[in-house]
Amino acid sequence: MWRLFCTALVLGLVIHSTDAQFNLKVGYRLGILDAPVHDAIIQQHNLLNDSYSTIFRPLKSLHGFELGVRQRNRNVSYEFGWKLQRNMQKATGNFIDGTPYENQLTYEFQAISTGLYGHLGPVSIGGSLDYNFLRIKQNFVEPDQDDSMKDNLFSSDFSLTYTFPSDGVVTLALQPYFRVNWGQYDITPLYESLTNSVAEGPRPMREKFAMYGFSVIVYNGYQ
Repeated sequence: MWRLFCTALVLGLVIHSTDAQFNLKVGYRLGILDAPVHDAIIQQHNLLNDSYSTIFRPLKSLHGFELGVRQRNRNVSYEFGWKLQRNMQKATGNFIDGTPYENQLTYEFQAISTGLYGHLGPVSIGGSLDYNFLRIKQNFVEPDQDDSMKDNLFSSDFSLTYTFPSDGVVTLALQPYFRVNWGQYDITPLYESLTNSVAEGPRPMREKFAMYGFSVIVYNGYQ
């Protein structure tokens, strides 16, 4: 199925058509997360650090943007782009002498994306195949450590898009989406670092980071 999807996408981008329309796009993305395994690790870390006056919170949202290009041929369009969503969490506390400190966790989700969409008037429906790059960076003062973990996997965003009428210079679109991950991220290194313990068994700490949200997209030109 994925081979046919990618073949259709490549053909759509390279085959010239007099009816084809080319657009650039830029957009804001909001993602709402469900990450129970990750949140349990954060909770365990908080319990192990009683010097915190403000603890790390569960990871519930990501914010970011997307850039890309689109070629539309009548009622079908093909897109290629890049997505970035981030969040930073903070925990604060005091050393024994009363000096304050701040620990930070930075979450970064990047994706290279290809998409195929069908159009009916101002409404379009479709999906993308994304290759995701996850990075979680630790910047801790107490204990003093600067670590990061990385993992990659494929996912798909399925979306319904409404394009607002425009004067042809720029066009605004609203795109609710939900993400399906074709696998799980291995967050064992995060667990071992935050709890100062070694996980038992092969890669036992896995998280999907299930997500849904919406994008607000601006295209150049008339749609």
